[in-house]
Amino acid sequence: MLKHDNIEPTPRTDYVAIKDAKSYAVVVDPSRKLGWTKNSIEPWNENRSEDRIVEVLTEQVSDAYLAHLRKIGISYIFGGKDRLNFTVVVEKPKNLFAIDKLKLEGGGFLNGSFLNEGLIDELSLILVPIADSASNSVTLFERAPF
Repeated sequence: MLKHDNIEPTPRTDYVAIKDAKSYAVVVDPSRKLGWTKNSIEPWNENRSEDRIVEVLTEQVSDAYLAHLRKIGISYIFGGKDRLNFTVVVEKPKNLFAIDKLKLEGGGFLNGSFLNEGLIDELSLILVPIADSASNSVTLFERAPF
């Protein structure tokens, strides 16, 4: 839980903590559900590098959360006021961090959002023979609540 004492109002402008990282993890978190404690994701094997976190938010996020991200050195970008505009979400990492390619590793809602805005130019699909009989299972592409 974040403290809300003496938090200054924070303008809703993008914040770049580190601009020259070797690799980034651009994380879609419109309502700030992720509780970061560090500004990077550590490599889990010798073939991976440390990924610096760039958080994608809406302008509805609290000042306390923005203060927390700044304090631990996490960059953040705003993708919209109430809902995310994924065209903006794709353009900002390119402009602010020189990220030319994004690998989308999301679920059906995130995949569907990118697909609906025409932002997927290549699809690599791995099929696994698993049956799920739940009627509320998320498919490969869904309409997103973002």
